[in-house]
Amino acid sequence: LSDFIRSLEGTENLRVAEEKFLEFLQSDATPAGKQFICRNLSIMGTEASAEVLAQMLVDPKTSDMARYALERIPGESVNEVLRKALPRTKGVEKIGVISTLGLRADAKSVPLLTALVGDLDTDIAAAAVAALGQIGTPDARSALAKARDATTGDLQMLVLDAYLNCADRLIDDGENEEALKIYRELYTGDIPQQIRSAALRGTVYSMPEKAGEIILEVIKIGHAEMQEVAFGLVGEVADERRIKAIADQLGELSATGQVQLITALANRGSAVAKDAVVAAVKSENADVRVAALKALAVLGDASTVELLACAAGSAVGAERLAARESLYSIRGPNVDKKILELIGAAEDAAKVELIRSISRRNIKGATATLLETATDSSTRVQLESYKALKAVAGPEDLAKLVELLCGVENRTVRSEAERTVAAIAAGVEDTCQKTGAVVAAFDAAGDATVKASLLMVLGRIGEDNSFLTVYMGLKDGDAKVKEAAIKALGEWPNSRPADALLEVAQNASEARQRILALRGYVKLASLDAKTHPDKTVARFRKAMALAAGVNEQRLVLAGIGSVSEAAALNLAVEYIQDASLALEAQAATVRIAAAVVQDNPRAAKAALAKVLAVSKNEMIRSRAQTIIDQIK
Repeated sequence: LSDFIRSLEGTENLRVAEEKFLEFLQSDATPAGKQFICRNLSIMGTEASAEVLAQMLVDPKTSDMARYALERIPGESVNEVLRKALPRTKGVEKIGVISTLGLRADAKSVPLLTALVGDLDTDIAAAAVAALGQIGTPDARSALAKARDATTGDLQMLVLDAYLNCADRLIDDGENEEALKIYRELYTGDIPQQIRSAALRGTVYSMPEKAGEIILEVIKIGHAEMQEVAFGLVGEVADERRIKAIADQLGELSATGQVQLITALANRGSAVAKDAVVAAVKSENADVRVAALKALAVLGDASTVELLACAAGSAVGAERLAARESLYSIRGPNVDKKILELIGAAEDAAKVELIRSISRRNIKGATATLLETATDSSTRVQLESYKALKAVAGPEDLAKLVELLCGVENRTVRSEAERTVAAIAAGVEDTCQKTGAVVAAFDAAGDATVKASLLMVLGRIGEDNSFLTVYMGLKDGDAKVKEAAIKALGEWPNSRPADALLEVAQNASEARQRILALRGYVKLASLDAKTHPDKTVARFRKAMALAAGVNEQRLVLAGIGSVSEAAALNLAVEYIQDASLALEAQAATVRIAAAVVQDNPRAAKAALAKVLAVSKNEMIRSRAQTIIDQIK
């Protein structure tokens, strides 16, 4: 039948078919049959079908199918029969007719619908409100405006929503000024917040050219919740002059409002707001100060560097962190230059922060400035200078850094300077140049503290071409130099110094030197475990023999436990029943077994079984049993 109807399009026979369909609808046909006909009438029906379909609106069995057709048939007579049918329907059927009138945007039905807004049946009233919102004519808008004050609760919310819908329709029709009247009426009225917020957003999104003006208006009204919504819309403002005017309102806001607006201005990233935000840094409220300092990461420029450095140097907690992060983050062609310019005359606290920012900003041209501040009278400035030099200095600065290190007096600064020299030396490709300046300075040094410091640097560099220099430090008559040599050899990247440290551990007269040597020896002993496992175990046996007390023996056992080789298992097992060493030995055995179980399951299982036989520590026992259970 559908194909037949399509074949009639454009012919007089289509109207004949419509007449036959209407006769069918007035017959005793089944509901399914009538529904099929109504569906087709919705496509090809004319105003001639209106009266017959209108008669079906009253009957609950046919009301929906009739409305389906009527909604889609064009013509004023259709609207007329719907209006006439409205008083004759009730309940669900009436609601359906109301909805259809709304969908058809029938302006002449506004009086009927307006009367129904006050209906005792709340569903009918709600449908009438929705229909008025869909129609959206001046009369419909007027009816909704009156209903706004005459209704309460859920129905009032529907009225407000429908009224808002009218404004949206006006925007679609290009009637922006009329829409603005409704939006303003809603967002300034004493109505639920969600509608006010929606109206304000609708205004700004629909009329971006007025966004700045409207947001400024809302801010000045002083309603906190609406101000928050307005702040969230600041990003929609294109006019920089409006942004400045909005930013200038900061001082008139509550602390919460200031934080919200500052954050919004930062998110937008408009430089014209900088001065207002800078002023907020001096606020009496800590939250406002923090927000302003954070915002300067985006809004700041070279002119705010000093402010941020001073704040970072004098503030505490969140304020200090905010100032620092902004100092590290601000962008601009002259920011790095300004940082370097300010360092010379800055107070110590601010100077420290400026220097710290150099490494965080990776200012490569800062080396000369830092080499100068490394000799500042303030130890804090010296310390921060060496930290920054580690990040920005290059191999060409190594000799100067070694020279500066030799003149450092403060112990903490000296340790940092040692790390810096070693770090820069690591970037030198030529091994002789890597250690040459340090060795030369050591040979020329007469002060024991300087010699000790240079030995520590050579230990960190760890090049074999300087091994002899460090080794000879073991023979130095000054205990400070000798201890530094022991520590340096203990940091060596390979096991070459192991025998030298063993000799010190065996023969040193001072307990401190012997313990340092033993600790270094234990560390180096494990470096050859992969290539020479038997030699490694032999070294640990020597270390256990040298250990003078329980603490030293525990130190050695900890080293044994770090060896992931089966050869170390038996040595660890030897001590699992020793009253003073059992816990450490058992833990070492389990660690080694876990590392070698894949390659040596039998050895691992045997060692773990011995641990389970004697251990009373539940954690060790549980770990040992878990490993055994994994062995197939």
